Amino acid sequence: MSNGQIYFWLICIATGLIVLILGLKSRCPSCKKWWVRESNGREEIGREGDYKTVKRYDITRDKKGKEISRTERKEQVHITRVTYRNHYQCKNCHHKWTTISTSEYEG
Repeated sequence: MSNGQIYFWLICIATGLIVLILGLKSRCPSCKKWWVRESNGREEIGREGDYKTVKRYDITRDKKGKEISRTERKEQVHITRVTYRNHYQCKNCHHKWTTISTSEYEG
């Protein structure tokens, strides 16, 4: 098998996996059809502050901007975690359902 054939099959497998994951993510829990999930908005249901350890890098550069050294350090930062209720409806059978998701940001 040549390199071109190997790359072709790797691309086919990767594409198939992406289609599978996105199809399963967008299917209706009632009628089980793929690609029918329609967003009906979301609402914030919670917000809380917390602390998290993150990696920071101190970079030293020369006059031309080339990196000379990099030092890794850990730092405690304040984060805000927001919880959402996401509303969906099926385009096929009009079933409605919700999911919970969270996002966090520094600050």
